[in-house]
Amino acid sequence: MRASQAMPQTSPTGLNSAAPLGPVSQADRMAGETTRRAKEQSEGLFLKHLYLGAVLVRVLVGAAVFFTGYLEFFAGDAVTYDYFGWELAKIWSGEAQYTHWVLSRVQTMGHNGMFYWVAAGYMVLGRSPFLLTLVQIVVVSLIPVLVYKTARLLFDSIPVARYAALMTAFFPSMIIWSSMLLKDSIVIFLFCVTVYFSLKLQMENKIRHAVPALTAMVLIFPIRGYVFYFSLLAVVASYLMSRYGGVTVAALSARLGGLCLIGILLFAMGFDDIAKQQVNANLLEQVQISRVDMARRADSGFDTGANVSTLSGAVSFLPRGVMYLLFAPFPWEGGGLRKMLAVPEMLVWYALFPFCVMGMLYTARMLFRRALIIFLFTVQLTLFYAIFQGNVGTAHRQRTQVFVFYFIFTSAGLVYSRRKARLQMQAIPHQPASPALPDPVRPVSLGRLKSRL
Repeated sequence: MRASQAMPQTSPTGLNSAAPLGPVSQADRMAGETTRRAKEQSEGLFLKHLYLGAVLVRVLVGAAVFFTGYLEFFAGDAVTYDYFGWELAKIWSGEAQYTHWVLSRVQTMGHNGMFYWVAAGYMVLGRSPFLLTLVQIVVVSLIPVLVYKTARLLFDSIPVARYAALMTAFFPSMIIWSSMLLKDSIVIFLFCVTVYFSLKLQMENKIRHAVPALTAMVLIFPIRGYVFYFSLLAVVASYLMSRYGGVTVAALSARLGGLCLIGILLFAMGFDDIAKQQVNANLLEQVQISRVDMARRADSGFDTGANVSTLSGAVSFLPRGVMYLLFAPFPWEGGGLRKMLAVPEMLVWYALFPFCVMGMLYTARMLFRRALIIFLFTVQLTLFYAIFQGNVGTAHRQRTQVFVFYFIFTSAGLVYSRRKARLQMQAIPHQPASPALPDPVRPVSLGRLKSRL
């Protein structure tokens, strides 16, 4: 099945602006082809400027943070990655040997990928954290482009795609946390690749879509292991429930064959043993320990006495955790410099959030199966971080992993509300025009009156 066959027919009430399909003449077809080419050129130019703008602003912010000495203030993890990455690079080059301190970090499955990325970069570039940051910025600045393509594929709407891409590229939190040597932007990039090619795979069972989706998903594991499990569940569930390809025996067999291949590859790579080590009966207790540690170590910690080590405790804390994850820092709480810098962004987000809810409701009603992979991932990660995060600073950073998809919903809500308002205006019956008033009677001279007669 071709992708064009899989896409739904356009509708005047949808988010795209295309007209219903119908018979067209040769002249109309040529005009349509010219319009399509012009639109593709405009789209390519927009994406080029979007990418270059995203790179430029991240380079400027990254340079400002690094060269003013505020790197540890904003992102202490970047200093940790630099230290252990350099130690690992020296070990690889034969200049040093493994120590217990280094082994405790670089052998932690599901969390050690960033150390290996930094070490590999230092092997090529030398110990130059800012230069490696520039390399990373060049890669992760593709995230807005991927968001654009995903939204375009999902909603078949250029305005939705552009709004989502612009918010992803230039929202302050998206800029600052992707302009430093942190793992969050890499995770976002990999999952955006996974989502985009998974959506393509739902429309076409092609190996060229399956390979990048599977590769990106597997690469998530060494960087942030728990995100890998969430993404795996989202990909598998959305693939099984996808409406694309019909419900024929051949389509179902192709899907099951693809899932079996994924399972075999994961088993061969030893992911089953790793999962047994990481996911156990004491998972909530581990979350509780991590959460309390983050809450006590940071000035922005909240609810240090909350107990999420039991299922009932986690569920009861969930509403408050979601509120802090999505809306903190609150302007009325005050706080340090980092909190104050985030307040303007939060005020903008408060204004946009109703449109996010509107977009989620529209998507759930009209495009639920197609958008299921995004729904599953955002819901899973939002709920997990809601009970896991213990301080506002870490929550503000790690929620960028789901904000890229909330931005897509927000853009859909903005376009939907605008189009709905326009349709309502068109539906208002026009008032009949008032009859024209007669011209005022002008005095006519007796001579002119005689001439008319």
